[in-house]
Amino acid sequence: MRTMESSEFLGHQGCDKCGSSDALATYSDGHGYCFNCQTHFKEVDNVEATNVVTYTKPVELYGTPMAITDRRISLDTAKRYGVTSDDCKQYYPYYDQDGKLNGYR
Repeated sequence: MRTMESSEFLGHQGCDKCGSSDALATYSDGHGYCFNCQTHFKEVDNVEATNVVTYTKPVELYGTPMAITDRRISLDTAKRYGVTSDDCKQYYPYYDQDGKLNGYR
């Protein structure tokens, strides 16, 4: 029997049940959970590694820390976690297991 404690989050992908393009969270032991239709899957077919995009521009070119009111993220919280924004996009940092910045989503 597999336990969720022993699996690692891999990324998001589309859900075949509800049609969401990226709400299905997939895990290393093969299970998944769709945050849109709230369905648990014992086995997920075609698990994708991750949809985190790695950018090559220096971090400071990805906007500036600012409050993101529609997500209830204060300026202090954005600064603490490295969340930045420009005129039309928000950038959320993703780190590897060693704490190294992988990229932004």
